[in-house]
Amino acid sequence: MSKEKKKMGRPIVGDEPKDIQIKFRISKTDNGKLKKISKITKMNKSEVLRNGIDIQYNQLEDKNK
Repeated sequence: MSKEKKKMGRPIVGDEPKDIQIKFRISKTDNGKLKKISKITKMNKSEVLRNGIDIQYNQLEDKNK
């Protein structure tokens, strides 16, 4: 009988691992908007930003059809 080792680290959420980090600066106003969206939607900031990327990407794809 072989024992499988459990993987250490953060679990993968969704379809693929999120192993790329991006750091950028935003204004206090934009940070306030991000916090408000996060609070209202009950999504963390990363999820809000990923959702925004998806929306922008889909709009571009629709334009180019």
